[in-house]
Amino acid sequence: MSEVTLEEVLKAREERVVRQQEALRKYGKPLVCFTMNIAGPVKINEETAYAFQVGSVRLIEGLKTMGFRLLEKLDLSSGAGFGMLLAVDAEASALKHLCVSLENLDALGRLFDMDVIAENGCKLDRVHERSCLVCGQVGRGCASRRSHPVEEIQQVTWQIIRSHRMQAESEEIAKLAVQSLLDEVCVTPKPGLVDRQDQGSHTDMDIFTFNASAAALAPYFRKCYLAGIQDQGESEETAFLHLQSLGIEAERVMRLATGNVNTHKGAIFTLGIMCGAAGRCGKHDLEIWMDTCARLAAIKRGPGVRAEVGEGLPSVRKIGLPVFAKARISGLSFNGQCLMVLLHLLSEVRDTNMIARGGEETADASRNAARKMIETLDGRVSEEKLLAVMNELNEQYISRHLSPGGCADLLAATLLADRWLIGKYARKG
Repeated sequence: MSEVTLEEVLKAREERVVRQQEALRKYGKPLVCFTMNIAGPVKINEETAYAFQVGSVRLIEGLKTMGFRLLEKLDLSSGAGFGMLLAVDAEASALKHLCVSLENLDALGRLFDMDVIAENGCKLDRVHERSCLVCGQVGRGCASRRSHPVEEIQQVTWQIIRSHRMQAESEEIAKLAVQSLLDEVCVTPKPGLVDRQDQGSHTDMDIFTFNASAAALAPYFRKCYLAGIQDQGESEETAFLHLQSLGIEAERVMRLATGNVNTHKGAIFTLGIMCGAAGRCGKHDLEIWMDTCARLAAIKRGPGVRAEVGEGLPSVRKIGLPVFAKARISGLSFNGQCLMVLLHLLSEVRDTNMIARGGEETADASRNAARKMIETLDGRVSEEKLLAVMNELNEQYISRHLSPGGCADLLAATLLADRWLIGKYARKG
């Protein structure tokens, strides 16, 4: 994080003018010059990189939404700050209206400087002046009088960026958690579990019950992530107790949404801890994330899912994610990829839901049956063969009233982990 000199700033401005003139001669169309309003000598760091990325996405998407054709995008970034020059086939006034709306969208937009240069090379002015970043006063009085020290402006700037990032990431992980729950219930056929085909070994719930529950839990996952950030300076015990209080309320919300049916109690604990740990550790790193989960869950040891999370979700790390990665390149549909993960979980995980319904001996026999099914696939997995295997297991589980709810939660946890760490993946089929 180096400091930029005045000479470097002035040189960067001169180079931007040269690039603008070249683009005007080449296209004869309006330009957007997007830079950042960052006070002080530090222009390039993690915060400004994040803010510039958000602004860039908003600007490009805004052009698409308005039907403006992007002719060229030039990178103007240097040690003096991030920058981007766009040549756009649009009316300059309409382009200016879009840019002003993006600058006024929220607090983060206040840090964007999206100048529009018309075909004749003149910069279009704003109709209304921007307010002071610190005190909110309209006009340039604060800047001309230097009413606020650079340190104060920087403090406000970093707070704006960090607050936006925190809120955006909390919404993102909540979205991914809910999506993972919805995808888990939709994966079909799942032995003894509710899916699109049947209710499995359950009589009090169906796919619609699960959908209602998952949708109702979105605010909970967001709160868990924010709690993780809020409690970064607190002990694991304090952080866990905060998450536990949120989980208790989430169970109440779940039962209200489902008519008092327990659809996601295990997932509330597992995915809630995962969201809280993601906020607490602040890193998209599997081992650090899972270790944070373990230290949080270790405060209250227990069997089943509590033990799994307390050990750092080994079934997700050592079974779910590796199998999912291999299945993704196998040619299977997304549904098939998830079935492969579930089948491997069924073959290895000591699921307390299975034990509660059928006893230890039956649970052991079910794991062995799943292992044999994997052997029958013999590494050459076809969608048709996999569906046949899972349908066969489904009949067996339903006849014995078995339901591997713990494995279902671990499938959802695998999906969440994959999405949060990678950020994207290709669905097939």
